[in-house]
Amino acid sequence: MNIYLVRDGEKVGPFSDNALRAMLEQGEVEADDLACRKGDDTWEPLGVVLDKVDAASPEPPPPAPAPEPATAAQIAFLSYFGADIPAGLDKEAAEKLITQASEDPKKAKQLAKWNVERLQLHPELFVVEVQAKKENRALFYFDLCLAVGSDYFTGVTKAHCQVLVAFLDVKFPRWDANDADATEKYFFPAISEKFPQLVNKAWKGRFHYGHSPSAPGGAKATRKSPTSKLAQKPDSAIGAIFRGIVLGLCILGLLFGVYYAMHRGKMQMPTPPPHGESGQ
Repeated sequence: MNIYLVRDGEKVGPFSDNALRAMLEQGEVEADDLACRKGDDTWEPLGVVLDKVDAASPEPPPPAPAPEPATAAQIAFLSYFGADIPAGLDKEAAEKLITQASEDPKKAKQLAKWNVERLQLHPELFVVEVQAKKENRALFYFDLCLAVGSDYFTGVTKAHCQVLVAFLDVKFPRWDANDADATEKYFFPAISEKFPQLVNKAWKGRFHYGHSPSAPGGAKATRKSPTSKLAQKPDSAIGAIFRGIVLGLCILGLLFGVYYAMHRGKMQMPTPPPHGESGQ
């Protein structure tokens, strides 16, 4: 905005409000000097005029917030899928790329692998989920102890299992990488080591890390994987009915065969000669 001043009885200017402020700071003009805005006939002290200019000027809009950079978890996902990650990738753009990869049917298998492997590849990025998985593992192995482990142990509780999972995570960091071996080669030996009072008498001293337990008498126990016992599904009613029908038909067929054989044999027997006649 242009402002005029009165200097030595003469009208001078116009000046911008920023220029007059600089002149005030340098002592070239005084706040009491008469001033008038262009298009206005009222002369007032320069300080008053500048205050009115400030009041009339609209506040500048706040600067647009800088886009948030992509998170470490987003970068890990895109790297796993081999996506090109441009420099300065922001969070919103990364989310769009993730959505595209997740909805691509050709990448369904890779997406499933990511959901399984991400906690092992980047445990520091998924701390909450890793902790939840650990808690769920304790319940999982408690169920196994009640199922296949009931022959080996007595009195195992959820609290025991929580202690054992934490113990094995420290002693053998990848002890549960292979579900087929984790139970008998690590979890059951850990019970024997940490809580020997829970081991049934016949199985004491038979659990060793990295080996399946030997059955009493020295023979290797021949059983399915412990997890298979939990995974077995109860026999369906339809399957039982079908097997009953087949078995019934087999029995009926066998009875019919016996009856037919006896009846045919009876028909082929020779008729005895009438009484009083002798055969020649």
